[in-house]
Amino acid sequence: MIGRQLEMLNVLVGFEQANKYAIKNAAGQNVGFIVEDDAGFASLLVRQLLRTRRPFAATVLDANGTPLLRLERPIKWFLNSTIRIYDAQESGALIGEVKQVWHPIRRKYDLFLKNRQFGIIDGGFWAWDFVIADEQGGTLSAINRNFVGFAREIFTDTGVYAVQMDSASPVRPVSLDERAVVLACAITIDIDYFSRHSGG
Repeated sequence: MIGRQLEMLNVLVGFEQANKYAIKNAAGQNVGFIVEDDAGFASLLVRQLLRTRRPFAATVLDANGTPLLRLERPIKWFLNSTIRIYDAQESGALIGEVKQVWHPIRRKYDLFLKNRQFGIIDGGFWAWDFVIADEQGGTLSAINRNFVGFAREIFTDTGVYAVQMDSASPVRPVSLDERAVVLACAITIDIDYFSRHSGG
C-alpha cells in the first residue's frame, strides 16, 4: 500500500506542498517512505506555478531512513510524462522508467527496465485499476486506487494505492528492479490523474 500524506495548506487554500508517501506492507506496517525534494523557495514557486507539470524528484527510503531509490520526473512540457528510477546505492545507476503514452480516451503507460520494455498499462478513461501486462498480455502486476471516502476524495490529494506484485502475477515472478519501476508508476499515476490539480 502506498498512501499520500495529508497536506493541510493544500486542503485549506490549494497551496501545493512537497509530496510525502508512506509505504506499508499487507499487514499495515510501515516499510518505507517516499519524500519529494524540497529545494527551497525556487522549488516552492515552481510547485505553485506548474502544479502537476512541475519537475518531481523524490527519494525512496526504507523504514530506517536509508535511501534506496531516486525518482526523477522532468517537467511535463506537453501531454506525456516520464518518470525515471535510479539506484540510490550504486552511484545513481538507471534502473528503468515509466512513460505515459498519449491517448484521447485511455490511460496508458509503457514500463521499461533500462531500454527494454517489460510491461504496459492500458486503462479506461475513468480507470482506478491499472493492470500491468507483459508482452503476451499476461498480468504481471496491478495498481489499484482505493476509494478513501467522499470528503477525502473531494478536498484532499491523499490517495491510497494497493500495489499487487506477487498475488497478481500468475505469469512469472516480478523482479526487484521491475518492482521499483511499478512503485514509481504508482506515483506518476497519482500525479497525472488523481492530484486535485491534474483534472483527472
